[in-house]
Amino acid sequence: MWINSFRIFNYKCFEETVECCLKPGFNLVVGANNVGKTALLEALSSQFPPKPHRKLGRPREYPLDPESAVEMTVTLTGEECRRALVSGGNAFVPVRYDSDRTVQAQAFLNTLFEATEVPITFRRNHGGQVSLNIVPRHPAFRGMDLECRFAQEFQVLSGHDLRLTRPVDAERAVESFVARIVNYFVSSIYSFKAERLNIGESAYGPNEILMPHAGNLPEVLSGLQGRNPTRFKRLSDYVRSVFPNVEAITARPKTGQSNKVEVSIWNYNPDLERDDLAMPLSECGTGVGQVLAILYVVLTSDTPRCIIIDEPNSFLHPGATRKLMGILAIHPRHQYIIATHSPEVIRAIDASHVVSLRKEGADTVIDTVSTNDLQSIREILGELGARLSDLFGADSILWVEGLTEELCYPAILRSIDPILAAATAVVAVRNTGDFESKRKDPRQVMDIYSRLSTSTVLVPTTVGFIFDRESRSQGVIDDIVRSSSGKARFLERRTYENYLCDPPAIAAVLNELPTFKDNNLGDTGVREWIEKNGRNSTYGAAAGSESVLKDRRWIETVNGAKLLADLFSGLSDGCEEYRKTRDAPKLTDWLIRNNRSALNDIEALLRELTGSQGPSKERGIAGGGHDVSAPVNPTPNK
Repeated sequence: MWINSFRIFNYKCFEETVECCLKPGFNLVVGANNVGKTALLEALSSQFPPKPHRKLGRPREYPLDPESAVEMTVTLTGEECRRALVSGGNAFVPVRYDSDRTVQAQAFLNTLFEATEVPITFRRNHGGQVSLNIVPRHPAFRGMDLECRFAQEFQVLSGHDLRLTRPVDAERAVESFVARIVNYFVSSIYSFKAERLNIGESAYGPNEILMPHAGNLPEVLSGLQGRNPTRFKRLSDYVRSVFPNVEAITARPKTGQSNKVEVSIWNYNPDLERDDLAMPLSECGTGVGQVLAILYVVLTSDTPRCIIIDEPNSFLHPGATRKLMGILAIHPRHQYIIATHSPEVIRAIDASHVVSLRKEGADTVIDTVSTNDLQSIREILGELGARLSDLFGADSILWVEGLTEELCYPAILRSIDPILAAATAVVAVRNTGDFESKRKDPRQVMDIYSRLSTSTVLVPTTVGFIFDRESRSQGVIDDIVRSSSGKARFLERRTYENYLCDPPAIAAVLNELPTFKDNNLGDTGVREWIEKNGRNSTYGAAAGSESVLKDRRWIETVNGAKLLADLFSGLSDGCEEYRKTRDAPKLTDWLIRNNRSALNDIEALLRELTGSQGPSKERGIAGGGHDVSAPVNPTPNK
């Protein structure tokens, strides 16, 4: 289940918003302080008090509209609809006609429960009242209208089955039926506020589902500890990765109260058997309880959940925030809506959508920004007082050739190990030529970068450098490797763009441009252009076999950046240009998804320098054959 879109009416700083879309995966809500991020999350949780919008233009004596409301379009599966219907007492199913209601109702339920996606648009006010403006757009509701009165009652049996009983008449039967599903959806939204949760202890019980307010966290942890120790251990391991000083977590009877259970946090090795030193969760930092509750939902929910987190950086250290975001990235089936003004959060995740809030007088205006638009993202970070190259909070720095690599290498690293990627800042060196300048000793330049990484705890340690080979001689390369104490690595090919000269990938990216949107280009056209022009002396490639795309020496030495620039211009008759910071990330993302083996050399370097052991295949990323990729050479350049 997830939220597709929403509008907010007459709530706090929102008078009436435009429709704002959300996506599965990560959705970021960003903006300055006091701009309305928390109010937006409260509205999305659909559980908010009546707080009418106030503005200077309304006279003092003018009565305020007392109703605050949110309009949403949400998507559920048929199975989630079934769970919603059996979650309460007896109810009824709407039908089209007065005759054969039982047959109609059974057919309706069969169609609904088999659905992959059921979109529902509704309005819910601050008191929880649900209303519809349109009938859900799903075949089960075909032919019905909002004034439908015919229905068939059902009973909820043990085992969560439904039994149709008798025909009934009801006002707006479709609306009443959908309201039950909507209320189930709302009750399944988890909203974690930037405040301490009073969840250190609770009564014993058999519940396995965490309540939206997380009040029964000790109960569900106790059950998980006994019922599924392997999953409980994974949960504990995740918590330890966020809080390295936490050695173990236990849920045990509260001393002197046999009907209660409390969560204890062990800051000492449990092998010492000093249970007397374990701290009650209620006496630990605010973030520990929040993280425990969030990760319990992520790991144990049978169906995708909508998880709302307000300002995680307000209750977590920047390093802990990044680790938590990295863990959430491993579980992308849930929808995450996260409000933040922290550049650490923005850098740590690959957001599906960004919602930017800004003030216009007393009103808050919502702008939706696609993360594919790099310039827009930079403007958002500028509003936050941050830059893409910020280093604060990262565990380590990987220095790379330029802005293109600064944008592309993190995507490759995320596909290898999201948690490690979230903690690694990939930063372009400002002037690569300094490393081979005759006026500067390369060892002095390397020392500058080394001292930058060790001068303060705010700047992390350098794990390495990855540079293009370009036309550098082997002697220059050897000098730089020596002066870096072995931290510098060079690509096997001339430039990073040499790895992007993949015809299917290029065709896919070109087809997104205006020139080709209505007349898609196949990869055959790209291949033919490369074969025809690739041996032009202007690209400086070594001569070889008849087919350049199968000539390893050619793909290693060709000027890949110039080739791509001329290819984009040539195939579009000069209408399109190759823009490195726009097109290289798109080519990289395409290769990660469709032809991973093309990036094997770079992945090997990233694994070596960062120490990543994360298996890419377990992330669900498939590789493929490629006629221009050189064999993997995991050994360092000598």
